[in-house]
Amino acid sequence: MSGKESCVGYIQVGFSDEVSGEFICLAGIGCVTTDELEREWSNIPALAAQDESRFIADMLDASGDVMQDRRVSAETIEALTGRSVADLIVDGRRRLAAELEQLRGAGAAAHLPVSRPLANQG
Repeated sequence: MSGKESCVGYIQVGFSDEVSGEFICLAGIGCVTTDELEREWSNIPALAAQDESRFIADMLDASGDVMQDRRVSAETIEALTGRSVADLIVDGRRRLAAELEQLRGAGAAAHLPVSRPLANQG
């Protein structure tokens, strides 16, 4: 995808982190066409309803709103990203900490909330 093309949607994989109480994005891709978005989404196997997992794949529209989601395995995330889930979690927690620190600075000036716990995410 070149810098001139805009995305029609995104796919992100993330993790419900019990340590921070946050949803941590581990990796994602942007898709330029609806066909590409649907094709990429169809390549991500969902876990069976009875299987537990804190790993989730989201299909997002161009605005970042969730269109579909599914629980996925750690092995699926590793296969999609080529990286270990442990490394992705470490990197995701670092990114989240940096984002929250930025929001704290802005939040102090604008009285904005600095985090959104999982329990409050409908």
